[in-house]
Amino acid sequence: MPDHYRTLGVSPDATLAEIKKRYRALARECHPDVAQTKEAEERFREINEAYRVLSDAERRKLYDAELKLAEMRRRASSRSAPPPPRSATSYGASEAPRPQPERRVPPVEALLMQATHAFRRMRYREAEMLCRQVMRLDRRNSAAYELLGDILRARGRADEAVAIYSYALQLDPYNRTIQAKFDRLVGRPSGPRMSGTAARAARSTAARLWEPRGYSVRPANALVTGMSLAAIAFLIITTFLDKTPPAPSGWILEWSPGILFALSASGALAGLTLAINGFLARCREELSTHRAVRGRQAPVPLGAVLLGFDALFFYAAFLAYVFVGYLRESLSPSILAAFGVSFTITALFALVSHAAALYVLLFGGNIVFMAFIVGWFVGDVFRAAT
Repeated sequence: MPDHYRTLGVSPDATLAEIKKRYRALARECHPDVAQTKEAEERFREINEAYRVLSDAERRKLYDAELKLAEMRRRASSRSAPPPPRSATSYGASEAPRPQPERRVPPVEALLMQATHAFRRMRYREAEMLCRQVMRLDRRNSAAYELLGDILRARGRADEAVAIYSYALQLDPYNRTIQAKFDRLVGRPSGPRMSGTAARAARSTAARLWEPRGYSVRPANALVTGMSLAAIAFLIITTFLDKTPPAPSGWILEWSPGILFALSASGALAGLTLAINGFLARCREELSTHRAVRGRQAPVPLGAVLLGFDALFFYAAFLAYVFVGYLRESLSPSILAAFGVSFTITALFALVSHAAALYVLLFGGNIVFMAFIVGWFVGDVFRAAT
């Protein structure tokens, strides 16, 4: 396996900025137009491949996991190497050398490799099952805990992912990659030594912060949820009782203030309710990051892309997200929920909009989805405060 870190001349814990800076310097030195040799061309190809992997967060994560597996195999091979041949004076010169049995990959390493490949292909259930098999065989395998945390986070089970990352930190307390993942979910630094009581306290705090509130009996949450649902129902009934066409055309600026307020308020209340009850991951985590696509870092945050498309056409925003998710090989359950709930609210208002139903169904989602994002963000703030 090629060592991409050595190819670029950076350390395994180098930041993306350091990797980019080093890549630009090497690209200028080894570009075929500058050094017109066969070796320079091959070197330039290796540099590009290394940068393609290390500049993409997901590719780098998988590459680091494969490096760990390769190192584990190397250590296992050195431990199981055959002893040096014994002298003929001790055992007789006529003794023929015994054939060494073919070394097989240890089952733990093989299972972990299969889990990594399954995770890469978004077969999350299979990857989780394989990870848990590894943990049954080797309870101190930090790589298995880290990968399981990645799987749980990808499946939207953030509270369980926090607990798993915490166990991984106990087993490998100086692993910066695991610490960064843990910190992003918990929202505060974990420190270089995370074990024992500190780890249990962090897991407890994170679980309280990100638990699925829908199954808890919190008076504040119940009050906000009840009031939000009642308000949305009231707005739908009010729209139904209003006999004047709320949307005379597809141009939103010509719509009545009543339908604009009803769609905006309903979207915001829906986002707020789902966020405070723990059904959505953190809005900033989902929308404010520059997601990498096919080895290239996205120039703008995902949220800006979605809101930009949504300002033009709600359904175009959804198709754009599906396309970006295909390129990234992952889709966020929280963002899909935002689209689904926004469409449901839009459809309900279209049903009660009489002759303007088609206009509301086509263009009402522009308003609802944007308001949903605002409510989602406010819900995160409320949730953290409580």
